[in-house]
Amino acid sequence: MNTLDLEASIAQQDWDARARKNALHYICSERNDWDLESFFQSGENDYAALVAPFLTKLRFITDPKAVLEVGCGVGRVTCRRASECAVF
Repeated sequence: MNTLDLEASIAQQDWDARARKNALHYICSERNDWDLESFFQSGENDYAALVAPFLTKLRFITDPKAVLEVGCGVGRVTCRRASECAVF
Protein backbone atom coordinates (compact mmCIF):
# COMPACT_ATOMS: atom_id res chain seq x y z
CA MET A 1 0.00 0.00 0.00
CA ASN A 2 1.47 3.37 -0.97
CA THR A 3 1.52 6.39 1.34
CA LEU A 4 -1.46 8.08 -0.27
CA ASP A 5 -3.59 4.93 0.01
CA LEU A 6 -2.52 4.50 3.63
CA GLU A 7 -3.45 8.09 4.49
CA ALA A 8 -6.80 7.72 2.73
CA SER A 9 -7.50 4.53 4.66
CA ILE A 10 -6.65 6.22 7.97
CA ALA A 11 -8.89 9.20 7.11
CA GLN A 12 -11.75 6.87 6.18
CA GLN A 13 -11.40 4.91 9.42
CA ASP A 14 -11.34 8.18 11.38
CA TRP A 15 -14.50 9.48 9.68
CA ASP A 16 -16.29 6.16 10.11
CA ALA A 17 -15.53 6.23 13.85
CA ARG A 18 -16.77 9.81 14.16
CA ALA A 19 -19.91 9.01 12.17
CA ARG A 20 -20.72 6.11 14.47
CA LYS A 21 -20.17 8.35 17.49
CA ASN A 22 -22.20 11.42 16.42
CA ALA A 23 -22.54 11.89 12.66
CA LEU A 24 -24.72 15.01 12.76
CA HIS A 25 -22.25 16.81 15.01
CA TYR A 26 -19.33 16.02 12.73
CA ILE A 27 -21.30 17.29 9.73
CA CYS A 28 -22.26 20.54 11.48
CA SER A 29 -20.34 21.01 14.71
CA GLU A 30 -22.44 23.90 16.08
CA ARG A 31 -24.12 21.48 18.47
CA ASN A 32 -23.64 18.08 20.05
CA ASP A 33 -27.33 17.29 20.49
CA TRP A 34 -28.87 17.47 17.02
CA ASP A 35 -32.14 15.79 16.20
CA LEU A 36 -32.98 15.41 12.50
CA GLU A 37 -35.58 18.19 12.49
CA SER A 38 -33.30 20.84 14.01
CA PHE A 39 -30.34 19.62 11.96
CA PHE A 40 -32.14 20.12 8.63
CA GLN A 41 -33.78 23.34 9.85
CA SER A 42 -30.31 24.73 10.51
CA GLY A 43 -29.49 23.93 6.90
CA GLU A 44 -32.52 25.90 5.74
CA ASN A 45 -31.43 28.78 7.98
CA ASP A 46 -27.91 28.66 6.55
CA TYR A 47 -29.32 28.58 3.03
CA ALA A 48 -31.42 31.69 3.72
CA ALA A 49 -28.51 33.54 5.35
CA LEU A 50 -25.62 32.46 3.12
CA VAL A 51 -26.71 30.96 -0.18
CA ALA A 52 -29.89 32.86 -1.14
CA PRO A 53 -28.27 36.33 -0.87
CA PHE A 54 -25.38 35.14 -3.02
CA LEU A 55 -27.74 33.78 -5.68
CA THR A 56 -29.69 37.07 -5.60
CA LYS A 57 -26.49 39.06 -6.04
CA LEU A 58 -25.65 36.91 -9.07
CA ARG A 59 -29.21 37.49 -10.37
CA PHE A 60 -29.59 33.73 -10.49
CA ILE A 61 -33.00 32.87 -11.89
CA THR A 62 -34.82 30.61 -9.45
CA ASP A 63 -37.42 29.29 -11.89
CA PRO A 64 -37.75 25.52 -11.62
CA LYS A 65 -34.83 23.96 -13.39
CA ALA A 66 -32.45 21.07 -13.13
CA VAL A 67 -29.53 21.41 -10.75
CA LEU A 68 -26.56 19.11 -10.39
CA GLU A 69 -25.13 19.39 -6.91
CA VAL A 70 -21.75 17.80 -6.38
CA GLY A 71 -21.36 17.67 -2.66
CA CYS A 72 -19.98 15.65 0.13
CA GLY A 73 -22.74 15.68 2.69
CA VAL A 74 -26.30 14.66 3.38
CA GLY A 75 -27.94 17.72 1.84
CA ARG A 76 -28.41 19.74 5.03
CA VAL A 77 -28.23 23.02 3.08
CA THR A 78 -29.10 21.89 -0.43
CA CYS A 79 -32.42 20.29 0.55
CA ARG A 80 -33.80 23.82 0.59
CA ARG A 81 -32.65 24.49 -2.98
CA ALA A 82 -33.95 21.13 -4.17
CA SER A 83 -37.48 22.12 -3.17
CA GLU A 84 -37.29 24.99 -5.73
CA CYS A 85 -36.09 22.86 -8.65
CA ALA A 86 -37.85 20.66 -11.14
CA VAL A 87 -34.97 18.16 -11.06
CA PHE A 88 -32.24 18.06 -8.44
